[in-house]
Amino acid sequence: MKLNKLGASTIACLAAAGLVLGACSNAEKDAATPSSVTVTSDGETSTKAAEEAKITLSDAYVKATEDGKDMTAIFGTIHNDSDQDVNVTGFKANIDAQKFELHEVVDGVMRQKEGGYVIPAGESLVLEPGKEHMMVMGLKQPIKAGDKVNLTIELADGTSVEVSDVPVRTIGAGQENYGNDKGDQQSTEMDHMEHMDHGDEADHADHH
Repeated sequence: MKLNKLGASTIACLAAAGLVLGACSNAEKDAATPSSVTVTSDGETSTKAAEEAKITLSDAYVKATEDGKDMTAIFGTIHNDSDQDVNVTGFKANIDAQKFELHEVVDGVMRQKEGGYVIPAGESLVLEPGKEHMMVMGLKQPIKAGDKVNLTIELADGTSVEVSDVPVRTIGAGQENYGNDKGDQQSTEMDHMEHMDHGDEADHADHH
């Protein structure tokens, strides 16, 4: 009987040790996962749709705001690893701001992207200065380098993809070119006209 009890005790100890080691292994695995590219979705329906769509955002970052500026931009690469075209219609972020818009630069003129971004099956869209980018306007407070931002990418089918812990970085003025927004004053897009109210032309050119 003593041997049986000892054996049971030993097995229990080994089992407990196994649980501890397993927990440590899982913790190490989680720590090794880059949080900046973690992609999930909102709700059960969206989770299934996001997995099927296989939409991911890599190399993402948010531009730190400059003194006196109330707007910023978000860059990165949106991947569509599905077998169907995907239409990105908008985005949100855990940032206190008035507007979140998808923008493009055409012939040197920055404007809101009508209809959003259509990414063909198996292809990617690079968001970068001087081309397509996500625009945040009417900031209530500065966004500082070192901060982390959570994004929600909205799709035309009503689903969304959550991207966590996108880093905020400082970008030199020489690295940015958003086009000349003077042409936007001639645009018929009223939303983009309102965008201009956040600063004069020089300020908007500098924001990027």
